[in-house]
Amino acid sequence: MSGPQILQYARRRAGLTQRQLAAATGVPQPTIARIERGTVTPRLTTLERLLHAAGAELETVPRLGLGV
Repeated sequence: MSGPQILQYARRRAGLTQRQLAAATGVPQPTIARIERGTVTPRLTTLERLLHAAGAELETVPRLGLGV
């Protein structure tokens, strides 16, 4: 899943509208819509704040064969 898909999935799973997520995080609803469409790339801290409000978290995992 890409960042936009992850955010939209987490938001819908939490039963939140974009407006509710905006109200909970202080991130404007049009910005959330642009992130979900993939037309803007959010800062990591913004994505983490949005996901946290939707009850989700980012997790880093090593990928075999990369970074060697």
